[in-house]
Amino acid sequence: MIKGGALTIPTTTLGYVFDIVINSWEQGFDGYRVYTNGDIEPLEGNLGLSLELLSEFTEGTEWLTQIPADYIALSSDYSEYQYLILWLAANSRAASQLLQQRIILLALICDRYKLDKYQALEVAEMGQRSILSHFNLESSKASLRFLDKLKFSKTMGSAMYMIRLYLNPSDKLYLKFKHYDRVNDFCFFVDRNMPELTGSKLGIALSENKHRLDWPCMGYIFDTLMLGYEINIDNPNRRIGELSSYQALVDLHDHWVQERIRLKETCPEDANVPYDIPFDDCYEHGIYAVCTYGELFQESIDQKHCIVSYHRKIRAKTYSVFTKPYPKRVTIGISINKNSARPYVLDQVRGYRNSPASEETLKKIYQWFDKEQKN
Repeated sequence: MIKGGALTIPTTTLGYVFDIVINSWEQGFDGYRVYTNGDIEPLEGNLGLSLELLSEFTEGTEWLTQIPADYIALSSDYSEYQYLILWLAANSRAASQLLQQRIILLALICDRYKLDKYQALEVAEMGQRSILSHFNLESSKASLRFLDKLKFSKTMGSAMYMIRLYLNPSDKLYLKFKHYDRVNDFCFFVDRNMPELTGSKLGIALSENKHRLDWPCMGYIFDTLMLGYEINIDNPNRRIGELSSYQALVDLHDHWVQERIRLKETCPEDANVPYDIPFDDCYEHGIYAVCTYGELFQESIDQKHCIVSYHRKIRAKTYSVFTKPYPKRVTIGISINKNSARPYVLDQVRGYRNSPASEETLKKIYQWFDKEQKN
């Protein structure tokens, strides 16, 4: 029932056939859809939007002040579930304690029961380890400590998937992070793509680097590894894992690039044989094929990355390299599998020292690539 002090969110102005009405905090925080014909329907679960939007109009700003400020602050990182989290806290002492102690458990509950707030309320009143057991997840004290380390981005759907994956009782993958102080999206990305780094000095160091650029970082990792194999470093995986910082990774990468340059005289016997090129040059967008080992080697030197290590793949006709010199030079790598339904895949576009390409450059490259695939 709608009570005095309720807030009306005018969603009809956004094209909906109803407005949202939410009772005050003291009145239970229940929400309703009020249709233009006068019908009223209770919200069964989550609102699906951040309460931060309410601060855009005066009435909403005043209405928000009734909610405990620390509850608003704690739930703001979970905007996708914020209304349901706060509704649970308004109606359950156990849920309000979870909000303050381990809000990620409330997020798990809201993700599963986003359309059934009463089922969510029932689960929220279980003990913390019982909540994990309810979702068939690892429920040890160690798993709770793992949850306390999590620092996610705003993409909660991906976060919930990772929690369920790593807390699967049969695998106990969360134990891989027992020596970490914090675990973020990047830690999971590294573990899924290069699991040997998880738990290493470098893996832990990268998890603590708040200013790290994730994708260039992974580019450096893969490039450095390939360089290590190219110059016959003994166990390059171990060497990389023993590094203690992102800067140490950059330094090792640059050192191995220079070592590869020094070994130029060891170029392959077939260095003078032209490459097979799958696509034509594109003068319109300034995209040109790398046609020989010498050109590939020079591209690697000029761009300070390890594209030269793809020579064997190019010779085996499973890879091809192009360059776009202007306005800001990038190297384009195309993976080739003639037995696949998609024989050509745009594998990488990298600038100087693996820097990302601009949006405009990527747009032109994709236009060229899509056109060539159709020819």
